[in-house]
Amino acid sequence: MKAICELDIGGRDEQQDSCKIFHKTYSTFIVLGDGMGGHKGGAVASKTLIYHSKLAYTLEAGHIVNPEKFFKSIIDNTMRALEAYRTENIDTDPQTTCVLVLIQDNNVYSMHIGDSRVYVLDDNKYHWRTKDHSVVQMLLNLGEITEDEMATHPDQNKLLKSLNSKKSVDGTFKITPLPYGRSMVLVCSDGFWEYISIEEMRRYGFGMDIDKALSQMVSLAKQRGGVDGDNISIAVSLQETKKRIKLISTIGLSLFIILSLVSIKYLPLDFLQNIGVETSVSLNNVTKVPTPKSFAKSLLEDDKEENPKEKKLENNLTKKNNLLNEEKKCQ
Repeated sequence: MKAICELDIGGRDEQQDSCKIFHKTYSTFIVLGDGMGGHKGGAVASKTLIYHSKLAYTLEAGHIVNPEKFFKSIIDNTMRALEAYRTENIDTDPQTTCVLVLIQDNNVYSMHIGDSRVYVLDDNKYHWRTKDHSVVQMLLNLGEITEDEMATHPDQNKLLKSLNSKKSVDGTFKITPLPYGRSMVLVCSDGFWEYISIEEMRRYGFGMDIDKALSQMVSLAKQRGGVDGDNISIAVSLQETKKRIKLISTIGLSLFIILSLVSIKYLPLDFLQNIGVETSVSLNNVTKVPTPKSFAKSLLEDDKEENPKEKKLENNLTKKNNLLNEEKKCQ
């Protein structure tokens, strides 16, 4: 597993994007913000998001049990900090997009606000991306434009949501399983995805060393954006996920095999012959258990066998009765 991020100022005078990757034994945490809101306001907003994300992740002990709650706490704390900043700097309007990604338990947990994105890809196909909170995403959903037209549409920079200092907003939470085999989780601002296609993300990301791939993709986005190009930020985490057989399934299969081998010894011989038992099982060593019919027959035969004492008593009674009958005839 490897994760790196890269930023470029693009064609702007100030870098307002922020991006950071954090690691623990159990997880990787990626945070990205594309700042907006006038001079210094956007940079403050995205850096504040990074600060509260780092603080929250540091305080978590190991495995994060509830990623959605974890993300919401970061967004709430960032908003309160931006409110406090704005009261002291009334000429600013700090805002930022927000992408929070936790890679844990072979899943990608994400929450986003705005038009910065998360992509999940493997070396064969593109799997999924977040849906922007923007006018062009709404037009795409309505079928009025295509995916390729989003980047160049006149309303591309109009957002429906942002993390800001004025009102609270809800992010979109998503759980996406990692594809089996090699995969890539790519997080980026619109300054990147406007100029780099999904096919190029896959080709560069899986076709060369990831450090070189990011450098070349950022250079390409900057070149295509030109003097009016936006800030560029991107983070990539490469993953390798193997198929796993669940422990409960393994135990269940083992028990089934054991019980099958044990029970076959006690099956009726004729039944085993009918189902065609493999020659590896010696029928000579199989104990033949009576079938229900033969078992009932044996019980009846057992009932017919008389007890010797009972037989003797019956003979004595017969003799006695015969003597009584003879006496009656003599009288």
